[in-house]
Amino acid sequence: MVEQIILAINETDWYSKNVAQTLFNLSEGTGHAPSEMKYIELNMQIAPSVNFANNFWDFSGSVKRKLYDTSFYKFNFKDIRSTGLRFLAKRYVLRSLFDDRNSYSSVESGFLTVKKFIKFLESHHIQSPGAITSRLLEIHWSERKKYLKEAGKVRVLKDLRKFLTEVDNVEHTWSENEFEEVLSDYNRSLIKYQIENDKTPNIPNDLFDRIISCAIKDLDDEELDVAQRMTAGKVVLFSQIGMRQGEGKKMETNKLSSESIFNGAQTAYVMEFWTYKTTRSKDGRWAQTRMTPQAVKAYEKLDELGRSIREKTGSSLLFPSARGKEFSSSGYQCPFMTFFYRHQEDLKFDTLSHYELENQVKKTTVKKAHINSSRYIPDDESDNEFYYINFHQFRVAVVNKLKDKVSLQWIKIHMNHLEEEMTKHYFRDDKKTIIEETFKFRASSNGLLETNPDNVDSAEIKKELNDPFFKENYEAINNFLRRKKLSIHNDLKEIVKVLSTPVRDMELGYCLNALGRVCERQERLTLQEKWYSARVKIPNIVNLPFTYKRFVEKMVLVEHNEKVTAKNQLYQRSYELERASLEKLCINSLYPELELLMKEIDLNGVELIVKNYPKLEDIINSFTRIETECLKWMPKAPIA
Repeated sequence: MVEQIILAINETDWYSKNVAQTLFNLSEGTGHAPSEMKYIELNMQIAPSVNFANNFWDFSGSVKRKLYDTSFYKFNFKDIRSTGLRFLAKRYVLRSLFDDRNSYSSVESGFLTVKKFIKFLESHHIQSPGAITSRLLEIHWSERKKYLKEAGKVRVLKDLRKFLTEVDNVEHTWSENEFEEVLSDYNRSLIKYQIENDKTPNIPNDLFDRIISCAIKDLDDEELDVAQRMTAGKVVLFSQIGMRQGEGKKMETNKLSSESIFNGAQTAYVMEFWTYKTTRSKDGRWAQTRMTPQAVKAYEKLDELGRSIREKTGSSLLFPSARGKEFSSSGYQCPFMTFFYRHQEDLKFDTLSHYELENQVKKTTVKKAHINSSRYIPDDESDNEFYYINFHQFRVAVVNKLKDKVSLQWIKIHMNHLEEEMTKHYFRDDKKTIIEETFKFRASSNGLLETNPDNVDSAEIKKELNDPFFKENYEAINNFLRRKKLSIHNDLKEIVKVLSTPVRDMELGYCLNALGRVCERQERLTLQEKWYSARVKIPNIVNLPFTYKRFVEKMVLVEHNEKVTAKNQLYQRSYELERASLEKLCINSLYPELELLMKEIDLNGVELIVKNYPKLEDIINSFTRIETECLKWMPKAPIA
């Protein structure tokens, strides 16, 4: 009998200190014992409501705070006929939850992957885990991978690998690399490309403003249904603080606090919310977000509108269901969707450009769920088409609204990110700016895109011109410019305007497709550099070697462009753009870091600085020269 000792793991009450050890050692090392000896489903209590011998597990009553829909805490083994495969599936779930400490949502997803594989095996009359072969896995995978993106393949293969490891721990029948060819069937380069190109799009600025305007009007409209007003409040909150959808569902009342700033002249607000994304604890932790005036208004109005439900049910949720519970994902999403359906004309989707309609908003049809949840959409409007944006786009929009106004560190904290790299992943450049940069950096002297690699200094653009795929796109754009008699040097604003308006003909559409591919590459090339050089940052001497390296690279490029421009004024714009970027790098990064280094030297001495930061030695030895170079490129102060 297993010793009954309560053990708290991730705030889930376990009834046995030795449950995992008992289960995982039970069948390992049994060699060629009969299968009934290997796979014994013990009558063992895992949690208050979960027994290993049962074929339906529900952990929802064993967690202090539910972070997901109840379905994520449930594991159904009833339809797995094979005792051995069912036993190993149970072990997979337990190991994933309590050895690997994965979240319930991740474990549930992996369990479904394992279950699909088991159902495949049973359809091929495989009952014994030891009968699994690499050929069977290959057949299953060849069908499964058809419906997965490359990053999705990695997740599924990882789960299959973990399950096969469970099998191997018992059966010991396979060679070391038996399944490796199938389990490594993914393309790392393609994963990187898909992640970069499948980013959630930003919201067009004008549309963003119209969404907020419509939502505030709904929120203040006392003739509207309370549910619609609360949905509008939710839209306002998401548009201001960029919260994750799962976190938004758990927002609570009495979590808004304020403090005086600017010697009492103004008041700043923060809201506490429960997060589970940036914590190793399965049950999450409290975090804070800064609140705008619109967000404060929405929060206070939602508190007021939901008060009667909370009084009846004892709920503390800011956005409770009629029973005071947290909404399911669909229950939370459907009212949000109907908000966009109701405001199709007000939001003026028909004024968006072709690019914006194709890439920055989504299109769907009215579903029965929308009709049932809203009580606003008539039955006869089923299947009507409408445009909308998703929750996560608000998160992207908030980051991009902030990126030119505050520091990267500020945004990271506001968005509740662990790393600055994650924050930077959300940056999007305005499409018109990208189109301009695409043309400016690739313009030839004849006003078209340069197609001869020998005439280009940039290694990245040379790479494009040596790629037949990109070369074809260049030619398509140039053909369009020739037919329209447009010059990059003289008609850039007109070109951008034409390429930013809705498509009128096939020729323009073909050009836009070609331009889109080149623009996407330009955006990746410039985005990181623009962020680095253009933002006002807190000086840090650790960054100084990298900052100086960037300074030298940009200085050489600017000096070269200055000479070229002196011979041909067509390159004036490109020169001015690069020079402005160099000036920002000096003002915002290099000079402040040099000043900080000098203060540190005065305070601690050269020896200690070099000991702690060896890479700074060369910069210290050349300090006067570097400072002079930096000052040369900084704008001169006007004479009083």
